Amino acid sequence: MVGEAAPEMRDRFTRVLKGHIALATARFPEGTIGMQLDSFARRPLWDAGLDYDHGTGHGVDRICRCMKGRRTSPRSRCCRP
Repeated sequence: MVGEAAPEMRDRFTRVLKGHIALATARFPEGTIGMQLDSFARRPLWDAGLDYDHGTGHGVDRICRCMKGRRTSPRSRCCRP
């Protein structure tokens, strides 16, 4: 990107950041699975009538090199929570 971010881009970035923070600071009991935490990440987007069309954690498999495992949301195809 060159130049200043448009207001819509700033809004989306801020909502995704809030979701990251909410998920990173969530306290939950041992045994909780990723699908049960998915809403923590999505809520700031849902509040604005937005969503993303992939599982929370999508792309993490490239970092952790896992190709199969538990899903982090009903939409994800792989990745471990």
